[in-house]
Amino acid sequence: MKLNARQVETAKPKDKTYKMADGGGLYLEVSAKGSKYWRMKYRRPSDKKEDRLAFGVWPTVTLAQARAKRDEAKKLLAQGIDPKAEQKEAQAENSGHILSKLSLVNGMLVISAGVKITDHAFYVILSFISFLILVRLTSVSSKLATC
Repeated sequence: MKLNARQVETAKPKDKTYKMADGGGLYLEVSAKGSKYWRMKYRRPSDKKEDRLAFGVWPTVTLAQARAKRDEAKKLLAQGIDPKAEQKEAQAENSGHILSKLSLVNGMLVISAGVKITDHAFYVILSFISFLILVRLTSVSSKLATC
């Protein structure tokens, strides 16, 4: 039986984490602390092992958005593409671009101002920029899902 928005909203925490199924592998995971996570269970096309995707936290990701993300993942699976692997490749590609740009910025700072960013500061900046990009990609993908 499919979930409705009211059921999602009124789901209460229990002693242990539990799942509320929506169909097509999509479910809402309600933690003992009351957090609600959208997840999808699927089988990887390569080895047929069970895996799961995380779509976000309710209420940031609504029921309709979670269903749209499930449908996108199902389309990839129908083409023989693992949606989790696809997501990781996109993130790695983006972080590679960021790393090269930060190296360029670090070099420019050394040349122009005589300031060298330490390795720790470099990775803190890299982590922050990666987070900003992830937030941006998430908002873009959710906008695409609503089209």
